Amino acid sequence: MQAVQTLSRLNRIAPRKKTTFVLDFQNSVEDIQAAFRPYYESASIETATDPNQIYELESRVMTFGYLDRQEIERFATRFFGGDLTGTDRATLQGLIKQAVDRFGIDEEGRQEEFRQLCRSYLRFYSFIAQVIDLGDTSLEKLHTYLDWLVRMLPDRDVPSEIEITDDMLGLRKFRIEERERGSATLFPGSHEALTAIEEFGANPYTEDEQRELSEIVKAFNERHGTDFTESDMIRFEQVNRDILDKDLTDMLRKNPPDVVFNAYSEAFFAGIVRMFQRDTEMKNIILQDSEVREQATRHFFSRAMREAREMSTGWEQ
Repeated sequence: MQAVQTLSRLNRIAPRKKTTFVLDFQNSVEDIQAAFRPYYESASIETATDPNQIYELESRVMTFGYLDRQEIERFATRFFGGDLTGTDRATLQGLIKQAVDRFGIDEEGRQEEFRQLCRSYLRFYSFIAQVIDLGDTSLEKLHTYLDWLVRMLPDRDVPSEIEITDDMLGLRKFRIEERERGSATLFPGSHEALTAIEEFGANPYTEDEQRELSEIVKAFNERHGTDFTESDMIRFEQVNRDILDKDLTDMLRKNPPDVVFNAYSEAFFAGIVRMFQRDTEMKNIILQDSEVREQATRHFFSRAMREAREMSTGWEQ
């Protein structure tokens, strides 16, 4: 959808506009074809998106214990009571801060899971509310409350190893080079159905990623006589969620893998140490066995690259 929207904007008319110039495409021709294929000839969907999933998200967000129903109700009463004054905004922020304080004393893993679920709720409610009337004002109240909350949650620590400032950058020269020429034209019969919204949170594993993870676990156990499972290794996903802030996501999205891998590797290693500080056995193996560390890092690097690029439009105009 993001690829289709981005390219379609090129066709918008404007005074004195005669043609369009695209500075750079990051995605391949195959990527662009795959993005347009579900909308070619006709658009269909495999199954309907179930609007009741919003209640599942609501339940999952509430189970963390950060939110209080009475605080949400008081927030909504003040927010929807008319034009907001400075005093009103201070009162609303005070109500939100109570949830922020509860959030702040919890462990990092739960905090990041909560962030992701809040974003999922906001996106899914915004989508579904445009399609049907849910007839439940509590959902709208929670949406408004979470919209304020996510902006007040404390920022995650940014690893200093990947900090890039203006003083470090300087453009001395550039060149324009044609690297590839081809066609992304689709042909009749290549239509694909759209997939309904069914999953929230971290991206599910592809078949190749699942196979690679199994191989890592097997090699890990054979080398060290351990009996770790895939579930143990998937805990590394939490490291990705911790380090994939906007800056690192932009780096992954805008650079080739060989250019950005070292920066990611340093951030990932620092994240591992923080994440597994209570798991002595696994931490020691990761710290001492550079080969295993490299294998795990590259696996989750591939996952991070995919997630970063799926979150973006895929190219810059």
